[in-house]
Amino acid sequence: AANGQSFRKRWDGKDRSGILEFQTRTKPEKVVLDPDDMILDKNRLNNGNFSLKFIPDTPYSQFYRSRNSYLIRYRPHIWYNDVDGLWLAMGLNGSYMNRFKKVKLIVSYGLRSHQAGGDFRFSHPLLKNNEKLKIILRAAAREGRALGKIGFDYSWSKMRDYPPLHQLEISFKTSQLMKDGQKYAIEEYRSDGETKNFIDWQNGRNNTLSLAYNIFQYHSDWTGSASFQIKTSEQIPGSEFRYTKVRSQFNYQLGNRGRYLALRLFGGRFWGDNYPIQEMFFLDGANPSQRFEKYYLRSRGGFPELIPYHFPGGGNMRGYLDQRIPTDEIAAINVEASTLRWTPSSMRRSFSLNLTVFADYARYHNGNGDRINIADAGIGTLWRLRKFYRYWTLRVDFPIYVSDPLPGEKNVKFRWLVSFQQAL
Repeated sequence: AANGQSFRKRWDGKDRSGILEFQTRTKPEKVVLDPDDMILDKNRLNNGNFSLKFIPDTPYSQFYRSRNSYLIRYRPHIWYNDVDGLWLAMGLNGSYMNRFKKVKLIVSYGLRSHQAGGDFRFSHPLLKNNEKLKIILRAAAREGRALGKIGFDYSWSKMRDYPPLHQLEISFKTSQLMKDGQKYAIEEYRSDGETKNFIDWQNGRNNTLSLAYNIFQYHSDWTGSASFQIKTSEQIPGSEFRYTKVRSQFNYQLGNRGRYLALRLFGGRFWGDNYPIQEMFFLDGANPSQRFEKYYLRSRGGFPELIPYHFPGGGNMRGYLDQRIPTDEIAAINVEASTLRWTPSSMRRSFSLNLTVFADYARYHNGNGDRINIADAGIGTLWRLRKFYRYWTLRVDFPIYVSDPLPGEKNVKFRWLVSFQQAL
């Protein structure tokens, strides 16, 4: 109450609902349900003692939980691209128990371009006492591109977090270049010893409706996953493109991180006569729409042009990183094996270095009605460091052989690339 007094009453809980009456001389300042946290209530945000709590976003803060607070982790960001120069940002990650009302907000500003940007994401379970169905919202306007999304994610398994894990998502997404956004969409890559430009994002509003299904399974000596997606802009109001896109992927790995054989199968096709280049399949890896999700690949100059970077995806043809070939139809097979692993005796649980061999094959449509077969092969190294309760990856590959090199190049040649992700 206003005079500092507090009053308690107990409810026997025999009925599904009940009424407790309080009589006070002054108006109560607040009412708190279960102030001592004695009830097994998984969400106490509506119990009357709600509060906001801000903490730095560190590798360890993700394990912190507060039963009576909505937790907001904050972290500053800084990066560079050729348009903004240095850009500064503040990131906020909010959630209750890392499960409810999850919010991610990034606000950025380019010191050279004087352009402000933002990226907002939200997810929350829709069903009472059931976290399987979630709503997903996103709105972003940064580095020359604008995105919007609303989706529904349904995830399930026989036992909580025990495989096989299933995920089904249906979503509506819109994207387009903003005014003067084309200057962000000029991608630079190294080819035949020269730096070349590639326009990786077309003008026009792209509205799509998509349905995606993913399944993940693992055992003590193997892991596997599969995914399928169909996306269409046909008959979607406001869209300036007309196409339907289907893609599927299967991954399988036999063995552990020391000795393993990994296999990836990928296929995709477009139907329609007007689809944007940012959504097409690329022979070498991820398409521009996927690369936008990585801050260091989003815009020109975000990653040093002298270092060839491979972001897995698409055909995953590592030997064709210097060609950047988009296609509307592709089927690919990627294989990687490792039998040699080195781990210092003092770091057996935290560090490993694998020597790998790989081979990739793809058949794709070249846009002129022809279907071309290409292949590559090489060796590589995979460095893994366990720090801050997660694994950090550095991959350095050498795709020595390609079946269809650039004009004037030999099939066998020294080529190299780096990545922060595993290839398969």
